[in-house]
Amino acid sequence: MKKIIVYSTSTPNNPKIGFGDELAVEDPDTGVHLFSCSACPNPDTDYGWLDAFSTYYECIDHSRFGKCLLLHGGSPLPSRVANPVHKGEKILTEVFVHEANIGYLNPDWRGSRGCITMRRTVFPDFIRLFKVGEMGVIILLKQKRPSPYEETRPEIKPEEEVEMEKKSVLEEKKSVFASKTLWLNALAVIIEIVQLATDQKIIPTGYSTLIIAMLNIVLRTMTRKGLSLK
Repeated sequence: MKKIIVYSTSTPNNPKIGFGDELAVEDPDTGVHLFSCSACPNPDTDYGWLDAFSTYYECIDHSRFGKCLLLHGGSPLPSRVANPVHKGEKILTEVFVHEANIGYLNPDWRGSRGCITMRRTVFPDFIRLFKVGEMGVIILLKQKRPSPYEETRPEIKPEEEVEMEKKSVLEEKKSVFASKTLWLNALAVIIEIVQLATDQKIIPTGYSTLIIAMLNIVLRTMTRKGLSLK
C-alpha cells in the first residue's frame, strides 16, 4: 500500500501563483517519488485551506478531473480557516488531488478551492503511479520535507559529552573485568574444595580428576580471553 505525505509550507498568497509545497509518494515496490504541488486554495479567495490531517485516499475516475485521488471519501477534512462555503465551519468537503488550472490558460494558476493540485506537466507522472480503485494513506504536515542530509547526518557531540561517553565505556569494561575476576576466584576455590574432598576420600579419585581438569580448562579460557582491558 502506498503512502502519500504532503509537506505544506506555502500560503494562499505566498506564492500568489505557483506550487510551493511538496508531495512524496512512498511506494514499497518502487521507492519514494517527489512532486511539487499546492495544498492552498486560489489567492484572494474565501475558501477553506487544508489543515494537518491523516486519512485515506481512493483513486477514482472523476467526471471533471478525470483520473484523480479522492480524500476521506469526500467527507469533511479540517480547514485552517473558516470556510464560507460551509457557513463558516472550519472544514472542507469533496477534497481531491487533481491536475491544476483546469479551464484556465495560465499554467501556474492553481485553479482550486482547496484541493491539492499539481501542474498539468507534473500531474501525469504522479497519477500513473495509481490504479483506479486503489486505496492508501495520505498525510498532510505543516512543515518542510526533511532533506536526506538532515535525516542521515551524524550528530556532532560536544567534547564534554564525548569524554563522559568514554568514561562510561571504561567503567563498563572495568565492571566486566571485576565480574570475571570474581568468577576466576570462585573457580579456584572450587578446585581447592574438590582437591580437599579427594584427599579426604569424599569424592573418588577418578571423578575428582575429571572435575578438576574441566574446571582448569574453564579457568585457562577465561584467563586468556577475559582479563584484558581493551
